[in-house]
Amino acid sequence: MNQPQDLNDRQKEASIQQQSLGDVQVRGNDNTLNVFQAKVVTLIHNEIIQISANNEVKTRSFITASPYKGLRSFEPEDKARFFGRDQLLNKLAQELEQTNLVLLLGASGSGKSSVVGAGLLPALFQKYGNRLVNLTFTPDQDPFESLYVSLVNRRFKQSEAEFVKAGKENTLIRLVDTFKAGKSFWFIFIDQFEELFTISDPAKRNRFITSLVQLCEDRSRERNLKIVVAMRSDFLDKLDAAPANRLALLTEKHRPLITQMHRDELQLAIEQPAAYHGVVFEAGLVTTIIQDVQEQAGYLPLLQYTLDRLWNAEVQDGGIHDRTLNIQSYRDIGGVRGALQQRVDEIYQKLPEPEKLAAQRIFLKLVGIDGNTASETDWKPVRKRELRSRFSDQLEQKVLTRLINVNLLVTTLRTDLGCYSPVLKKL
Repeated sequence: MNQPQDLNDRQKEASIQQQSLGDVQVRGNDNTLNVFQAKVVTLIHNEIIQISANNEVKTRSFITASPYKGLRSFEPEDKARFFGRDQLLNKLAQELEQTNLVLLLGASGSGKSSVVGAGLLPALFQKYGNRLVNLTFTPDQDPFESLYVSLVNRRFKQSEAEFVKAGKENTLIRLVDTFKAGKSFWFIFIDQFEELFTISDPAKRNRFITSLVQLCEDRSRERNLKIVVAMRSDFLDKLDAAPANRLALLTEKHRPLITQMHRDELQLAIEQPAAYHGVVFEAGLVTTIIQDVQEQAGYLPLLQYTLDRLWNAEVQDGGIHDRTLNIQSYRDIGGVRGALQQRVDEIYQKLPEPEKLAAQRIFLKLVGIDGNTASETDWKPVRKRELRSRFSDQLEQKVLTRLINVNLLVTTLRTDLGCYSPVLKKL
């Protein structure tokens, strides 16, 4: 498939992996995080496979497993199939060199979690190895409890971390003082920060934000402690009131915004994972997919889901063996606009009537509205996490299991706590 000239130029530049930043020259050929003179951080990304009309990709090893993530976020182990976010990753890394707290903003479905999970974190792992302590969590109903679970998952002793659950304003400073060894590099990633304003207890929310601000102010010169907070951009106004306004002041100059991917970035995200598995797209298909996704809000999960469904459809009918993903198969699954809805309809229609009603109740519990109830224009649909105990009905439990098994709901199990968040805003 012929590629636009600007993409070819970018790929040539990526293959050279050379970047000039002032008087600093950066070179590399793998996914590494380099620090020069303690001033500049540059991320070096995955090698770009050249895709041309002669289909040299088809000479590579053929892997039948789908390289796409579907409705799941990218994790550190997915770094080899994460493409198209190089510029954003470089921007994020440079922000972290200037401050110890970055507020990463973006619309719902813009890929905030994936950029950190499959982009920044693997680079930090590569650089710091066993020195890296990664604490990743979402606030949920109790941000201190979520932090405690993250610590336990990192094999810190429960008895020693118990104080975190008390949720005091000095908790984060005490945490670092208690556990951070001299040469360790701590990276704290608080994902879905908007949950503090939608489902967290207000008193605990305020103490957590105050604790976070105190830590960042107290350790502003600590080079081995970095914090990224990811939040939906339409919740930025929530930082206007105290104590969140102190957080707003701290991050005022460090708020990278995830915008829609450029056409050439989308092309990389679509083509490169398949190319690594020895597969190409039929001429014109990538252009069609890009045109379809750019018209959709929060399109990245939909794109990954569609590509995963396209790949698996080709596997099921044997078409994958010609190593080409075809336009007709894309149309058969409904394209980006219809693939997910088609799948939801298939699953929903197969449910007996009582289970359909149970599914409706489940989604009503998992989707909320944030905003001024007096003005419909200010309403925001928000994802909610719920304890398993909220679904006490035996039929709801049965339907929950089915929806989770087909990835229409995402579940995170935390010791005795089961949290559910909807991928879909409605059924």
